Amino acid sequence: MRQLDQDRALTTRRGSAPLFLTVHNLLKARLDAGEWKVGDRFPTIQVLGAEFGVSRITIRTALEKLERSGYIRRERGSGTTVTRVPTQPQWLLIPNDWESLVRHIEGLETRTEDIAFVPASAPLGAEDMAAADYWQAKRANHLPDGRCYSITHLWLDRRLYDRDPKRFRTSPVLPALLHLFPDRVGAARQRLTITTADIDSATWLDLDAGAPVARIHRIVRDNDGVVLYAADALYPADQMAIETDLLNARPSAEVSQRPLK
Repeated sequence: MRQLDQDRALTTRRGSAPLFLTVHNLLKARLDAGEWKVGDRFPTIQVLGAEFGVSRITIRTALEKLERSGYIRRERGSGTTVTRVPTQPQWLLIPNDWESLVRHIEGLETRTEDIAFVPASAPLGAEDMAAADYWQAKRANHLPDGRCYSITHLWLDRRLYDRDPKRFRTSPVLPALLHLFPDRVGAARQRLTITTADIDSATWLDLDAGAPVARIHRIVRDNDGVVLYAADALYPADQMAIETDLLNARPSAEVSQRPLK
């Protein structure tokens, strides 16, 4: 099936997303794929309405959203012009071994911001945690230009936290954990799942509520199996790419951090 036929078929399916949002997402995907370049004339409302088989107001609303994101500029009498297309993505590596992960986090040029939250239950895979025994925090992680690229809810064994509260509150937790307690880590695992953004996380990540997000669950245990640290991090799913070297025993996963709107 040709791409246009696939797009038209998607707009005719019944679903919970508003029709204009479906059209917006399809047009944005075509911009991301390079169908139009900066300076190109964008198809008119009439042409797009005929392509998708939807009303003019649906197309107009989808274009307004694209314009607010900076992808197009509409001028009366001059038509619509493409003003932004994706640039070369920046890559935020998520290593699959402990030392590389810690080094990577240490080397990130990011800023964290603690945000209000309701204490949460233990993350997937760490159901044996006792909530009262852990310090919890919820952080928005920003790039140097201020864009939020992930939200992390974290848990840390309170006995460890109490050894240096200031450091754990003001710096990335995993590197601090390794530096302060290098012999305590016995096992560390992470798991990636796909879910959807609620209103709060969508607001922080500049997404539409219900947009797909990648959730990374991370758990660190001591030699006796006690959970020392756990984290539940959300990333926009459309910025994620997973690449595996099939001839290498240690695969790698990467998150493509495209410029956020």
